[in-house]
Amino acid sequence: MERWGLDPTALPALAGILLFFCLIRPWGLRLPRWLPPAPALIGVGTLVPYGLLGLAYLVPAQLGALPVRPGDLPSRGDTLAVAWSGCTAFAGYGPALLAATRWYWHATRAAPVTGGP
Repeated sequence: MERWGLDPTALPALAGILLFFCLIRPWGLRLPRWLPPAPALIGVGTLVPYGLLGLAYLVPAQLGALPVRPGDLPSRGDTLAVAWSGCTAFAGYGPALLAATRWYWHATRAAPVTGGP
């Protein structure tokens, strides 16, 4: 994949986008009720803490109170810019995924049985 300019994380990202659309689009309602929420809740449980803890680390790192190694990037500033964009995206996608999962559960809930005249 890298030969074509794709990062290996592109496939899980595409799977996450597909999962999100399975939760919010009408064609996703045709899937078994348990199928889309299972990976979605795993995603919520991992992405939200990762994003929030990452943001909590980035604030003091941005102020210079914590060390930041540049890694493969040319400078400390570049590393912080990449980290801010990634952690902000994860911290935002997690709650959006939770909201979509709640909507899916509500939309696929069985209608109450009413009987009698």
